[in-house]
Amino acid sequence: MTASLCLSEPPVPTSGDALGKKPRRSFDRDTGVIAAKALFHEHGYDAVGIADLTRVLDINPPSLYAAFGSKAGLFDRCLKNYVEEVNLPVDRILSENKSRWRVLSINVHVI
Repeated sequence: MTASLCLSEPPVPTSGDALGKKPRRSFDRDTGVIAAKALFHEHGYDAVGIADLTRVLDINPPSLYAAFGSKAGLFDRCLKNYVEEVNLPVDRILSENKSRWRVLSINVHVI
């Protein structure tokens, strides 16, 4: 009894790229920042993990890292978005050589 080995070419993918993977869906970073900002606001930076972020953003971890570099990078984008949204003068608030009283008075005046 001899077993025969059939060497045939693998099937050619009919959709997606040449490797048969699904095409990538588009990801809107600005929408992701808004969703992540709400999550950070609700739970705090330390309580939000990569799994939480990827679940809310509906992306996988490599995509999160490709889009934002890290959790801290995403948080930085959230803070920048917040500053733009509420138009806080962060450069004035966080500048050096100001007393705590002066910083508080600027914040109270702005808000």
